[in-house]
Amino acid sequence: MSNFQITYNYPWLLLLIIPAVLLALIPYFRLEKKYRRTRNRIISITLHITAMVIAINLLAGIGFSYEVPNEENEVILLVDVSDSGEGNSEEKDEFVRSVIDVCGEGCKIGIVKFGNGHNYAVKLTTDKNGVFEKYTASENPSGSATALADALKYTATLFEHKETSKIVVVSDGIETDGDALIALHEIVSEGTAVDTALIKKQNEADIQIVSAVIKENEIVLGESFTVDLLIKSNSTESEEAAVLRLYDNGELYGENVVGIKNGDNEISVSLSIQDSGMHELAFELVTDYELFGEPLADASAENNTYRTYVNFEEFENILLIERYEGEGAKLKEILSETKRVTDISVEDDVSQFPKDITEIAEYEQVILVNIAYSDMPQGFEALLHEYVYNLGGGLFTVGGECDYDSNNKIVPHAYNKEDIEKSKYFKDMLPVKAENYTPPIAVMLVVDTSTSMEGMLDEATEGALACLDALHDRDYCGMFSFSSVSNERLSVLPVSQRETIKEAIKNVANEPGGSTNFHNAIMKAGHALSVINNVEKKHIILITDGKPTDGYNAYKEDIENNFNRGITMSIMMTVGKDGVGNEADMKSAADAGHGNFYKITDSGSISDNIYNELTVKAIPEVKYEKFTPAVKDKSSIFSGIDVKTIPQLSGFFGTVAKKGATVPLVGEYVPIYATHKYGRGTVGSFMSDLGGEWSGEFVESVVGQALITNIVESIFPHEDVRADSVKYELKSDNYLNWINVHGAPEGHIVSVEVNPVSPHLQHLYGEIDVMVAENNRRFTFSVTEPGLYKIMITSSDEAGSQIIEIPVYKTFSYSREYDNFTVTPEEGERLMADLAKTGGGIEVEDPAGVFSSLEETLTQRYDPRLILIIAAIILVLLDIAVRKFKFKWLHEIFEERRKEKQ
Repeated sequence: MSNFQITYNYPWLLLLIIPAVLLALIPYFRLEKKYRRTRNRIISITLHITAMVIAINLLAGIGFSYEVPNEENEVILLVDVSDSGEGNSEEKDEFVRSVIDVCGEGCKIGIVKFGNGHNYAVKLTTDKNGVFEKYTASENPSGSATALADALKYTATLFEHKETSKIVVVSDGIETDGDALIALHEIVSEGTAVDTALIKKQNEADIQIVSAVIKENEIVLGESFTVDLLIKSNSTESEEAAVLRLYDNGELYGENVVGIKNGDNEISVSLSIQDSGMHELAFELVTDYELFGEPLADASAENNTYRTYVNFEEFENILLIERYEGEGAKLKEILSETKRVTDISVEDDVSQFPKDITEIAEYEQVILVNIAYSDMPQGFEALLHEYVYNLGGGLFTVGGECDYDSNNKIVPHAYNKEDIEKSKYFKDMLPVKAENYTPPIAVMLVVDTSTSMEGMLDEATEGALACLDALHDRDYCGMFSFSSVSNERLSVLPVSQRETIKEAIKNVANEPGGSTNFHNAIMKAGHALSVINNVEKKHIILITDGKPTDGYNAYKEDIENNFNRGITMSIMMTVGKDGVGNEADMKSAADAGHGNFYKITDSGSISDNIYNELTVKAIPEVKYEKFTPAVKDKSSIFSGIDVKTIPQLSGFFGTVAKKGATVPLVGEYVPIYATHKYGRGTVGSFMSDLGGEWSGEFVESVVGQALITNIVESIFPHEDVRADSVKYELKSDNYLNWINVHGAPEGHIVSVEVNPVSPHLQHLYGEIDVMVAENNRRFTFSVTEPGLYKIMITSSDEAGSQIIEIPVYKTFSYSREYDNFTVTPEEGERLMADLAKTGGGIEVEDPAGVFSSLEETLTQRYDPRLILIIAAIILVLLDIAVRKFKFKWLHEIFEERRKEKQ
């Protein structure tokens, strides 16, 4: 024992001793000497004063404290043996050995290993002999994850004296399962401190498949679709070969040799699936393929396989809503060959419209035939929004019979601007906007400056300058001159830079001479226009005398290639000094470029023709004209269709495609069919009717019917929308998964069952355990093996009848333990620093530092108040006895008794 101290809670009360003693002594000294010097009086005043002093000490809160050697210090090393730290295991072992060596006498030390689980490798002991050997010989838990939170909770239960205990986390800090910081708060509140010893993760060369992305709107059963893989590598500086294998439901689909370079590797894989149902797709990267000699450095084979799935469910339920009865009859006839179509009309009774989400979720797609926002009964627009946006249902809108305004002007009904603007959700659902719009264009002037054009260049220049009067500032203009070779006189610039463009045009007339090479000029002009993206039309105007030195076949392919990229071409043929050029070839060239041919015979007509060629009118609300829809964006709707045979339409509604929308079919400047994602669902809009008024040829033709069928098929959801009438949220944190279910009807009982789908998993698992919490609405489960899993959410009524079944699928590819690119060492360093700070410990660099914060002695406290109370009572009683009875010493009592006996 050392450092003994007397302590007081209220030391100022000790001042009462002075008046108390005075109050006792004053009466005493007022007695005559012969009375106060008696033995009884002296003993009484002594007892009285002592009792008062004890009482005042009790009142002041007296206590005793002292220090004794601390034999209760307990330190447990929590050592990370997960796979992510395999490369620094020697450094961890050396740190553990050093801590054991510097551990002082009387301090207990223990070791827990952790990864995906934990093992109490060395129990707390003061005997350091053999501790390290027991640690190295003990079994490691699975290294496939870093469950630090669970390991901390477990280790905290092992201490006998929490107030003098410490956990030292020896790890790279890369946590994959749980939340260590949350777990730490409870541990610290019980008195245990936490130090951290960062053993930095080694940067090993590795190759990893990070993601596989499928564009759902491109998936059609039996047709080719693309999976975009992202593969990261730091194993090679130059490109090296590896083999990429694709498995469909466990069966090898195919393999390809791919080049892997340092950094990001974006690889697209094309495949087609012929059978409906669930298809688990696994992409495996083989880096040690023997044909390529030296294998690529690859630290983790576990992250070389990535899994996803496609589910070709067969949907057939369509709700067709038409404005007038029979308006959607032809569409219903086409679709009824393969689908189950229920039709209702606004004209008959709007009470037939679905009234709640359960009713509308009986259909996988809703088709609106000439339905405006104003036709919808109250509440239906919001219901349709929830159906598409939240449940993922499909919506297809089609035009139809027009209306007349107060001025007897024809106006659209379904795509009416004023009507759409009144809506809350409908205007956002559609992939198009109905608005006044003049589309921007990009034009490339290509001027023949060969010798045969001498005398015509001034007129050609004037005509080129006239084009600026027909263009708006939002348009683009560029210019090439050509003879034997072509020269870019003006790169494609916004027309707002008019002075720069004018200067370039004026300089063209100064350089005539040479032969006439069409091929090079048309090819280069097309390349220059192809990079311009924010315009509706790209157009070449070729001004020439029609006497190319290369034949028609030499430049025909260039014209066709340009058109395939959306670039049209018109030709203005002047009559030069040597007479008329090859008029037949020039007409053929203009036809191939889907443009116009002009024969210039009089001065000034070049300017007039260019002006007319480039003057673009605003898109009309409604336009009656025969045209053939052209292909713009790649889409699955063209599956099995020769796009050159698309039939004509006789009219369209003028709209503008929204940003991000896909426009597979276009007329001149306008979308004819557009589609986009709206929340979880897909919405497609057709800018004509499909009842025969404008589409008689279209809906009667085999190609037109195939297009309609493909359009409807592409809008169907990829999962059953009825499943989502009960809402759920699935989240994953490595192995741990939790699913929150809400929106189930009142009184329903919700249950969740999880089962493996992958054949290779079914012998490993029975039914997977699901833990239930929060009033049967939160479910937790773990999956640790790569593969495909089916989660069945069931909502049953009070009688136990299953009302709703929701199948949910998830894939698991590999533990975050093997994610060596998106999970960075810096994350681990931050976590270790936060653990030490939150745990009231230190970031250990020197092993001796583990013990520097431990207390070598313990302060013991003793409360003497009970003993002092007893002593004070005894003293008071003695004082009373002394006062009442004559006090005698024992020897005096014995002497008196002896004398009495004599």
